[in-house]
Amino acid sequence: MSSNSSHTYWQDALLGKFGPVHENDPQSGYYRMRWRRGGEWIPVAIWRQDDGEILAPCGAELKDPFEVWTWCCRYPVEYAVYKAVAEDGEPWPEDVPATGSCMTAETGTRLSGPATSFALSPPPSIGHNSAGVSEAEGLLGEIEALSSLASSWLEENGPVCLQSTADRAANYAERFGSLETKAEALRTSAKRPIIEAGRKIDAEWRPIIAKAYDGKSQMKKALEPFLVSERDRLKVETSLGSVETPRAGTYGRRIGLRTKKVLSIIDDTAFVSGFKNNERFWGDDAVRSNMVRMAEVDLLAGLAVPGAILIEQVSAA
Repeated sequence: MSSNSSHTYWQDALLGKFGPVHENDPQSGYYRMRWRRGGEWIPVAIWRQDDGEILAPCGAELKDPFEVWTWCCRYPVEYAVYKAVAEDGEPWPEDVPATGSCMTAETGTRLSGPATSFALSPPPSIGHNSAGVSEAEGLLGEIEALSSLASSWLEENGPVCLQSTADRAANYAERFGSLETKAEALRTSAKRPIIEAGRKIDAEWRPIIAKAYDGKSQMKKALEPFLVSERDRLKVETSLGSVETPRAGTYGRRIGLRTKKVLSIIDDTAFVSGFKNNERFWGDDAVRSNMVRMAEVDLLAGLAVPGAILIEQVSAA
């Protein structure tokens, strides 16, 4: 690169200070780009020669700098990272290794030890598994291997405090997420024939059961006036405070009257007021959950809720 090339834009961009971008004014420096969302990152170098010609090696090709500039201008990389990827064939620092880890996330420097492949490739398609291994076993093995890699990486690198390590952690999370999605899809696929068979059985038998239930309910309802009348008659004819419940039927389960106590609210205001100082009521989990839900709705709508405020709760998503 010519010594009179200006690197101001690139150097500032590395610090997060992005200057104005003009599509006809590519700035010297080291960048990366991808041609489509989720595509592979490609290393890009831009520099101006002494005669004014601008060159832009893009991966293994020499590209038109005016064509690539707006694609790469927001993605500056350190020279050491560019060199490792473009010239030495190393992976990007944040790439998730497929087996083992032999590269530092901060510098891209290869460490001693067995060779390691790095990849952010999509997981195998549904149905892919080794011979003699079930899909569930194969996927569990893949997840356990990734978990071991991720745990070892976290232990080696310590707290996430650099953009490169943050990107690697996020890529691990994305990989786990894709495996989670695949596992859920496989579970749903495995259950589908059973669920569909169950639905078919239900559809065949539900109307039959419903018909029998309706007939049973109709006959019991028809019996109620007689059974109530018999109970009242027996009470009048006997001096005892209670009488044997009258029943009907000569085989199987004989049908009688069933008595249960049900709540009837006669004064809504008094009913609600009665729980005002009831600690058992306010300590009930269901009551508390409903109160919290209603309070959140009101607060989000801008309404005041006595004794409650909204606070920010931050988590990685």
